[in-house]
Amino acid sequence: MLSSHTIHALTGCLLDAEAHADTHGWRQPPMIILLRAQRLHPTHGRGRRLDTILLPIHPDVAGHAGGIPAILRDLAQRLTDIPAGTDSEAAAALSTVVADELLDQTSPGARLLGCGILHEDTHILGTDVRQVRHVDAVDADRRLYRLTRLSGQSRPAAVVDDQPDPQDCPAYPGLVSLFDAAMRLSRRARQAQP
Repeated sequence: MLSSHTIHALTGCLLDAEAHADTHGWRQPPMIILLRAQRLHPTHGRGRRLDTILLPIHPDVAGHAGGIPAILRDLAQRLTDIPAGTDSEAAAALSTVVADELLDQTSPGARLLGCGILHEDTHILGTDVRQVRHVDAVDADRRLYRLTRLSGQSRPAAVVDDQPDPQDCPAYPGLVSLFDAAMRLSRRARQAQP
């Protein structure tokens, strides 16, 4: 069970990731987010640093007919060696980059705490049509983090949901699958180490 301090820190990391994306403007490709804790000193158990790793998704993968949920499902499948529905070179490259980053977290004192996706969409309310940026993420306790910024807003709205309803966030099942696949991958890598 993650502490309230860690939940707050993870929310801060996601806010920083969204702020970083905002400096690049709108119409950016989606990005996978990996949230990792790294021990500050390899021999002492105290003190950890949180790393936020942003991995851009190639436009060929981002244009997947099934949208963000399908991208996440396919990536999770690729990480668990199950044939994925997307067989493009870009999808294979993304899964390799994610796997490499996940394998980096197998070093002593490193731990994956969560994963997410940063993506944009269009928000239509009556005649008001605006871009919206979402950050959807899950942590080790299956908690859902949702950040939403409409174009023109100075800050995103942030919600942390301890008992999420998957119908409220279409990306949630794919994020859980991706996190589970990442944990299996890192366990296998740790077991293979001498």
